[in-house]
Formats: sequence, structure tokens, C-alpha cells
Amino acid sequence: MQAPNDHCETCSELLKCIEDFDLPEDNVLLIDVDVKVINTPLGKFNKKERQDERKSFVNKLKKNISALRNTAGGVVLVHLQGLTSEDKCLDYFHEIVDVKLNDMIEDGSLFVQSYQKDWLQGNKTNNDNNSRFQGFVAIHVTGSRIVTTLDFNSGEQLETPHNTIQVAFHPVTADRFVLEVAVAAVDGLLFYDKEGPEAYEYENSRLKRLLITDWYERIFRRLLKQLRLARTCSSYDWLFLSDTA
Repeated sequence: MQAPNDHCETCSELLKCIEDFDLPEDNVLLIDVDVKVINTPLGKFNKKERQDERKSFVNKLKKNISALRNTAGGVVLVHLQGLTSEDKCLDYFHEIVDVKLNDMIEDGSLFVQSYQKDWLQGNKTNNDNNSRFQGFVAIHVTGSRIVTTLDFNSGEQLETPHNTIQVAFHPVTADRFVLEVAVAAVDGLLFYDKEGPEAYEYENSRLKRLLITDWYERIFRRLLKQLRLARTCSSYDWLFLSDTA
């Protein structure tokens, strides 16, 4: 369970009584966000500020989702600070979150197989907890069969092959040039981040970024599993291995 650090008082109190909510998952993560960041349309005067706040929230959420997808699943509790009982509409929340969640399904699963969202509900006999913590959305996350990254195209190859990128200047006039950048195909993966694709796991109550060696190992294990299945299946069955592996 996540340590009660960097959270508001309400979240810290929730962590102390989280067992009263009978959550099926062992891994529980929390995120705080002002409900105005989610539910208030981007206004003329605060559009840039609101966009930055939403971007920060989405980035935190993606890190948490990646960590749970890579660690046998769990639940992310999103605390919508300032939410009133009359404003429990999640349309804007779904609009902001669902596209990002869908982008993080890399194992061929359906959205409904990977995530379930609902309001946090405690024991029906404990109305006090239900009223105190009514502003929490629970995102139940299923573990991935492969590696879930924040952005799969987040990669610099540690050693760029010779002549992969060639640059040339072509004069047009005395003081104007056209810049030509020629990019050759490479045999393998090309990452612009030397740490590899940005992916996380949940370990010792903390989010931990996966090392590029760990990422390669998980991908390799996945390929080995598919190869073992291929040896025992007909050519027709091989077409469906991605769904059964």
C-alpha cells in the first residue's frame, strides 16, 4: 500500500481505514487533483494554467497506471478535491482519462478487460466513511501480459549506427539554405531516451522506473512464451496466439 506521503489530510485518513472498503486489490495508489482542473471548461483567461494542471495530473496518473499494469494490477484512487454531492458527474473525467488509459493497453486486451472505474464505496453499514470519502474515483487496473509504458515512442539507441542520420545544406540564394535530414532504417529499436521506454512498477510502496534491461527482459520472456506456444499449435492456431499468450 502506498505510503501516506505527499497527500492531503483526507487521503491520509483514507489510507488509515482503507481495509473498511473491502477493495479486492492489494496495491492501492492515490492521486490528488482539484475538481476544478477536471470539471471546469478551459476559460479564456486561465486556459494555459488549466492545461498545465491537467497535463500534470494526467502524467501522474499514467505513471501510476504503468506501475500497476507492470506489477500484477491494483487500484488507483483519484481524489477529486472540492467535489460536492451535487456535482458527481464524471463526463469530463472520462473524457480526459479514457484516451490515455486506452493508449496504455499494449497487450491486445480490451479496455473493459484492463480497467474498471467507479466511485469508491465502503461497507454499506459504514455510512460515515461513505460520506467522508465521497470524492474518490476508483480505477481498478488489471496487470499487463507485457510491459506498459507511458509513451511507447519514448526512446535514443545507446549506440547510434553509423550513417543512420545524415545532414546536408543546399544553397538556394546567397544567404538562404535548405536543410536536408536523411534518416535511414535501423535493425532494431531506436530510443531517444537513453533509459529506454518510460515504464514503472510498484515496489516497496513506491513507484520505480523500469530499467531498460528489465524492459528488454520482459519483452524477451513474452516472445519466448509465444514461441513455446507456436511449437504446440497448428499454423491456424498461431494466428490467435496474441490473444491467448
